[in-house]
Amino acid sequence: MDSSLDFGRDENDVQTVRGQELRLSGQKEPRLLSLIERSGEFILGVLANPDAVVSCPVPQLSIPINSHFQIVRQAEEALLIDLPLKTCIKIRVRGEKAPELVLELQDNERSRSFFSQVKRAKQQVESKARKSKRWIPLYRLR
Repeated sequence: MDSSLDFGRDENDVQTVRGQELRLSGQKEPRLLSLIERSGEFILGVLANPDAVVSCPVPQLSIPINSHFQIVRQAEEALLIDLPLKTCIKIRVRGEKAPELVLELQDNERSRSFFSQVKRAKQQVESKARKSKRWIPLYRLR
């Protein structure tokens, strides 16, 4: 694994939440998701075994939050009867050089806050990109 993915002193773990990856086979795999800020850049870290965070705190998948990054909350399926089910938030994540992930998070304040933080990081990246495009000198455009 690339050593640049190691957690270092210049990183700030903004927020972490437990979830499950929904595989195409229907199988659910536990995951630990972390929003990491590194020198002003944001990364979504996905740890394959949340219990291994103590012995090996290196994410198996680091998805940079950039112009290629997408995170979408999937719509809930409507039920005809009202059952007391354990409610979850389903999200779909796509990123540069990363497989598409479908993740399930507990529908609680922590997970909603995590989702909002990731969306804000994406908006911040887009805002920086727009600002940098505005300040390109005219002579460089020709």
